[in-house]
Amino acid sequence: LELLDNDRMLYNFRRAFGVDTKGAQPLGGWDSPTGLLRGHSTGHYISALALAYASSGDSGLREKLEEKLDYIIHELRTLQLMSEGSPEDFETKCTPTNAAQSLWSTDPSVWGEGFISAYSPDQFALLEKKTPYSTIWAPYYTLHKLMAGFIDAYTYAGNEEALDIAKDLGKWVYRRLSICTTPELRAEMWSMYIAGEYGGMNESMARLYNITGDIEYLE
Repeated sequence: LELLDNDRMLYNFRRAFGVDTKGAQPLGGWDSPTGLLRGHSTGHYISALALAYASSGDSGLREKLEEKLDYIIHELRTLQLMSEGSPEDFETKCTPTNAAQSLWSTDPSVWGEGFISAYSPDQFALLEKKTPYSTIWAPYYTLHKLMAGFIDAYTYAGNEEALDIAKDLGKWVYRRLSICTTPELRAEMWSMYIAGEYGGMNESMARLYNITGDIEYLE
């Protein structure tokens, strides 16, 4: 964790939002700049920083981990605040048969308030159109890894800004799913092979409800 580069872990997020990537090298594999799961490892990384901070007895290490955690959370919050508009109003220009990433939105002002990800909301909108794997790949699964990281950063490291990110992102999820989908469509979405995999999103939404008492997260 000491060796990992925060700016590399932020590369795809900054690129998605059209801001300076600070000369960082992109990640590879599933987190490559075109990877459909990009961003998920950053969520795991945030959880790891928080858990290591909470469990380490080394005060020097704890200080370093907290500094890294605070930096990455603040940078992601800065990007999140660029997302504007109503989550339910975002529409993709793509179709299930024409979903090239070159067609994905590059304008955070239409992504919906609270949205934060290493790619635009197009994968979410395409899932609502029942677009199969491997045209898209598990947007809610990927988003859960980030959500879990933000909640862990708050729970285990006391980072209040991380809770703000999680709450706003949870509202985006609530509004997107409650307004843009029906129970029948959601059942179809979640049952789609890999594309509809939602990971532990229910767990994170329940944790948000436990923390805030806001019934919308539980719904």
